[in-house]
Amino acid sequence: MLRMVAISAAALMFATSGIAAELDDVLCAKLKAFYRAPFGASPSATPYYRSVTIEWIGAWLDFDHGFGLKCKDTADTPSHELCGWLAKNTPLEFETNLPLGILECHGFQFPHPYPQIQFGHTVVPLWDNERLVLLDMDFRDRKSWHSAVRITVFQEQHDEATDHLAPMIVDPGNPPLEQ
Repeated sequence: MLRMVAISAAALMFATSGIAAELDDVLCAKLKAFYRAPFGASPSATPYYRSVTIEWIGAWLDFDHGFGLKCKDTADTPSHELCGWLAKNTPLEFETNLPLGILECHGFQFPHPYPQIQFGHTVVPLWDNERLVLLDMDFRDRKSWHSAVRITVFQEQHDEATDHLAPMIVDPGNPPLEQ
């Protein structure tokens, strides 16, 4: 009986790791399509960059105060498509998995299952061909749980100095707590 439980647990771990690897491959393909889509192909309020922001609002399983996931995009087709996919495929309970998965798509390596990393507020410049890609993470402590990850790709010859990015989390009643 104990042997059967061990075999079942091992099979479940193997099957789950295959699902995770498959999702990682899909994430990388979706990101590549987002990065490489031509600028100007669809109307946009931000002609020199496009971005997608995923926000986790409320603590996971906090049924008293509510919790959820919200995705915002720059209203162009590539951003809208990535936002729709991320909204359906980003876990509520392991929010650092998304930025770690994005970093893995850029060649970084992390142990699996992913460690829980305290990112604070971190911006990581990445590149895809000649385009700057910024991975912006805000996991700072706040009175009520609210964190966000934004992935932005700039048109060639543009960056965050030439094209200002708005804050990801605009919640005046819930600023980051001082350390």
